[in-house]
Amino acid sequence: MTQSGNLKFHTPIFRVNNRQENIDFYQNTLGFKLLTEENALAVFTDWSERNSLFVIEESPAYRCRAVEGPKKINKVVIKVSNPLEIEYLLARDDNQAKAIFQGENGYAFETISPENDLILVHAEDDLSTLKTVEYADVEEKKDFKGLIAISITVSILAILFMTVQNKVAKTTPIGEIVTSFNSRVGIWKGAIQMFLVKPILGWGLLGTFEHGSNFIFKDDPTLQNKIISFLIHPHNLWLAFLVGVGVVGLGIYLYVKLSFH
Repeated sequence: MTQSGNLKFHTPIFRVNNRQENIDFYQNTLGFKLLTEENALAVFTDWSERNSLFVIEESPAYRCRAVEGPKKINKVVIKVSNPLEIEYLLARDDNQAKAIFQGENGYAFETISPENDLILVHAEDDLSTLKTVEYADVEEKKDFKGLIAISITVSILAILFMTVQNKVAKTTPIGEIVTSFNSRVGIWKGAIQMFLVKPILGWGLLGTFEHGSNFIFKDDPTLQNKIISFLIHPHNLWLAFLVGVGVVGLGIYLYVKLSFH
């Protein structure tokens, strides 16, 4: 069963296919500020001191995704405090705008992300005031960096997505670290179970990647027999040896390391 709904997130996290393409889009088209990059993650903020966070996570290939099925995002709505900033964005590159609107407070526009998500940028208190216009009469501001203060609402289509994203929305940078640690504990427990099944020679160098989901997500049949990107290794060097090449391989590694130390 599905239903539509609007959720406002403190820290929205979207999964993308090409991180750099999306970074360019969110910086140039939407005026976000790139705060940091780490591994598959890119964290954005606005240009104010409030540091509203927006995160994208790269998935290298469709087959590596843990979630299958139709897209759950219907529309992303970004409300801007200063309507002039929308004019500056349109002046920067109005070719990215698929539709331009005029409201009581100023212009608004719709654009399509590299992931084919529909995004509306506006500064209105009432979206019903928006009327379609053919073009925007705007002037470029050369020292314009990006959006100062924003709020993000995501219109979704599935209850499952709402449940997952509600959990994500409650995270803070510290909370994300705790979540990351907790998820790794689950991976470590699954890796230990894999080692106990094949302790002598292990599962092979890609054992966790190819078989880990059956152990780590043993209580969730929907995630078993899946190739999941973050299970490329057990996130622990010693477990990687034990799961991949067993006690024999680990013994050889320790012998070589200690012999040449």
